This record gives sequence, structure tokens and C-alpha cells, in this order.
Amino acid sequence: MGNKADYITLINNKLPDSSGGSKIPSKDHRETMHTDDNSIIELVYGDGVIDSDSTETYTTANSNFQYDITFRKVGSQVNMTGRLRANTSVDVGTTVFEITDADLTQESDVIIYSLGIKQLINETISLSLFSSSLKINSSMFENETFNFSITYNTAN
Repeated sequence: MGNKADYITLINNKLPDSSGGSKIPSKDHRETMHTDDNSIIELVYGDGVIDSDSTETYTTANSNFQYDITFRKVGSQVNMTGRLRANTSVDVGTTVFEITDADLTQESDVIIYSLGIKQLINETISLSLFSSSLKINSSMFENETFNFSITYNTAN
């Protein structure tokens, strides 16, 4: 997962300044546009990254939950979608996970909410993202599951 600085570095390395004009190989030009992981097309139209409580590549998990999430980043906007399941009964305010990857951390301390329905019982549940910490705002019973989607901005 790259960011604006990674793309600028790629351009500067592949498309250097030169006096008197330069003949930039088409391969280098293509890499800045679409064949490098940090190219503009990959940064805008990339597949996103997947994480879970068992891999913890981009997050640090709380053992009270199982989760599978996908992060999709376009520019500074991140869309995080996923599913979580409570391994035990948990109280309001319990942290599900912390986002640890700098390219995915929240830009500012603004609370972002996601609402949905618990799948075992027809009851509304709320999640919040604050300072890159995802918390539940409702109690959950053991084995309850919840699908969510949160969109937020990142500084990178």
C-alpha cells in the first residue's frame, strides 16, 4: 500500500530532470503510470489489502474478536469493510482492533460511526473509529457477528 510520497519518489527516480531534454525509456514512463506498486493506477485502482485477527498485518487484534477486513485506499480516503464476531460476551467500548499501518491510520481524532444489525438477534449495533482504534458501542454476546463499512481520511 503506497501513498503520495511513494508516488512522488517513483516519479523522481524514473523520470529525472535533465538539462537539454532527455529520452525517457517508455518502460520507466509505464512504471510511473501502471506497472509499479506505487504507480498512479495502482494507488487509485488497487485491489486493497486484507487483514484479519489471525494475520494482524495492518492491525493489532483484541483476542475477544475474530474479524476479516479489507482496506481500500484512494488518495487519502480509506474504505474499511469487514465482518467481526465476538468470541466472548463484550461490553460497550471494547476495542476490536487498532490500525497500525501508517498509510491506513486515521488523519485526525474525529469519531466515525458505522451502524448495522446484529445477525443473531434483530438489534442495532454501532461501531466507532477514533484515533485508529475500532470500538464497539453496544454490548455483544458470544458468537454474535456484525458486518460493517467505515470510510475515513488518512494523512498519508
